[in-house]
Amino acid sequence: MLGEGYAEEALHPGIVVTAVDLRRVAEQEGNASNWMTRAADKRGWDVSAPTIFSSSALVRRIQERRHGGSTYLAPVAIYPLCAEDVVDILMGYLDYSVTLNTTALRSAFIARGVDVRFAAGPEASRTFLRAARGRDEVVVPAVLREQLLHELTTIDTLVSVVDELLKAISLGAPDLDRIVVCDDTAAWSDAPVYLAA
Repeated sequence: MLGEGYAEEALHPGIVVTAVDLRRVAEQEGNASNWMTRAADKRGWDVSAPTIFSSSALVRRIQERRHGGSTYLAPVAIYPLCAEDVVDILMGYLDYSVTLNTTALRSAFIARGVDVRFAAGPEASRTFLRAARGRDEVVVPAVLREQLLHELTTIDTLVSVVDELLKAISLGAPDLDRIVVCDDTAAWSDAPVYLAA
């Protein structure tokens, strides 16, 4: 992390992850309020635009507690972080935010010959995107967008899922009211530090 307790990294032109040590920014008056929008602002993204989605560990923790579940431990526990950082995230000392600009994902689909339209507004609560190749079309539910925001599913995985669904349709698959679950373990180049020998 930078000396001010803030760091960011673009995982793709459409996805940026930020991390903040809330203990450090609390010491620097005025910096805590803008950390979630700072990376988006730097890229010229308007976070109020209907094509921009974001979430953070803090938001997820609040959502999980409201629903009475304990699933917040996943996927944080499998991130390639040291055990101390995982505990700090769970305790609320460290926070991370993921911001997704769906318009910047379009080129990845076009490269695979897929026309895509991302849902916005009220439709986005149910639907992530509609993709088509020729006459074949698939509607991808919002849960896959949440996997990008919370589980750091890669854009390559997302495009591959959509590509495979469209291929299945073109081959006459009878029931596409399902989502393909891909093994995204290749996205993690190294074992988590606390599991490494």
